[in-house]
Amino acid sequence: MTGLGIRYTELARVLAGHADVTVAAPSVEGSSDNGVEQLAFRPHAPGALRPAIEAAHLIVAQPQWPLTAR
Repeated sequence: MTGLGIRYTELARVLAGHADVTVAAPSVEGSSDNGVEQLAFRPHAPGALRPAIEAAHLIVAQPQWPLTAR
């Protein structure tokens, strides 16, 4: 896990104490040991994100590929 992944994981862990949190990344899946749901997606085919995005109240993200941002 890179520095950015570590920061997002820690932010998710803290927020999970107050809300339902899902971390989406190209290489994660299932629930982590800290109670944060994880969702894998392919950056060039991000359709797996649509249901999670539509259900979300808030999204925190780094700048995305144009295809993912669309």
